[in-house]
Amino acid sequence: MTKTFFDTLSPQENQRIWERTETLVDLLDNWARRYTAIRATRIPTAALVTAMSLSRLPPLDALPAAQVILWVFGFNDMVDEQRLTPEEMDFKAEQWYRIANHGSSNDADRSDELTAILLEIRSELSKSHLFERLRKHWASRLRILVQAMAQEHQYALQYSTHGNQTLPPLSEYVHGGLNSIGFPFWGATVLVLLRDSSVMEHLEAIIETIRYAGAAARLYNDVRSLDREIQEKNINSAFIIYHTMLEKDSSLSRERGLSEARQQVLELADSYAQRSCDLVRQFSTESGQIEEVISRVVAFHSYCYGHSERGYDYYTTSSAQVHKKWK
Repeated sequence: MTKTFFDTLSPQENQRIWERTETLVDLLDNWARRYTAIRATRIPTAALVTAMSLSRLPPLDALPAAQVILWVFGFNDMVDEQRLTPEEMDFKAEQWYRIANHGSSNDADRSDELTAILLEIRSELSKSHLFERLRKHWASRLRILVQAMAQEHQYALQYSTHGNQTLPPLSEYVHGGLNSIGFPFWGATVLVLLRDSSVMEHLEAIIETIRYAGAAARLYNDVRSLDREIQEKNINSAFIIYHTMLEKDSSLSRERGLSEARQQVLELADSYAQRSCDLVRQFSTESGQIEEVISRVVAFHSYCYGHSERGYDYYTTSSAQVHKKWK
């Protein structure tokens, strides 16, 4: 997986991805002007991920998948900037679950932009004949995402107050992190958008595969964002490993320890990515689209976040940069 994903594609497919990305950037720019919660710096990479992973869908049909990525970042910004209390996050988890599952409700605050966006996305997804069959699954992935992000916020608060002794076990962190990064919720959205009824025959296997892919994406992201998250006093898998190593060897230097911890996270991410790829081969849908989506998005995160010195960052990548091939 160390080879750039785009090198595995034909020149024609690469060109098609760039063109679809450009179209999606335009669509998302126009859409995001209505919402201050959506930050334009995230649009180019969200468009690229959507264009290359949902390669068989017209850009307009794939648009809700990109909007979900931006919705997750919008909520993450609110959490990181401490604009929600833990109690408010618990309330949001249940409120948004009801909205996702049943549509608009009496307690839906339409003045809240994230609620309005969620209702908009749900309206588009409801046009798919698979929505009713996958509605509860989609709603439950949303609730789990919000709960996981709230837990990560609690980890950070505990760490800032009580220090290293409050760091969670790595397994617990990964379990929450694969949900907080939003991949299971995004994957449920994609299943609805693909409109392939045969996914229902393999749903349990697909859900498991998406979970492994989400764990890989979480850990690859940790490799890329470690330095920034240390500065922001956020919890990171490499930071957890580093402090575990430090307990065993107090003489370990910070530079060496973090370097070794980062490498361990990368190896663990690769193992989750490989497991996801192995599981993809164990089921076969009629269209083959969900298999392609999972394989492509895992390969994308492996290269861009784990194995490349010049990978893209959702926070800083410009529109011009997404049109450059990685060599």
